[in-house]
Amino acid sequence: MQIVSEFYFSIIPEWLISSDLSDNAIRVYTALYRFADKNDGTCYPSIATIGKKCNKSPSSVKRGLNELKKIGAIEVKERYIEEKGQTSNLYILKLN
Repeated sequence: MQIVSEFYFSIIPEWLISSDLSDNAIRVYTALYRFADKNDGTCYPSIATIGKKCNKSPSSVKRGLNELKKIGAIEVKERYIEEKGQTSNLYILKLN
């Protein structure tokens, strides 16, 4: 593994660290946080993009998202374009 120096940080809320979430779910949350609007917590990266950021497979990302939804750390809303169907998900993170 090569370490690449990027000056990006993901903040993990204390309540999340002390939760019973898996390490996988916490990594998914931090990847989402990296994309999220810091005012309202919204973002819409693809499952593949989230997976690339936290080095997880799509199925691991989906399991992490389900864990996060279950405890209320994120809200997921499906996004659609008329006549094309679902395009992506909107993720809304609980920031505090």
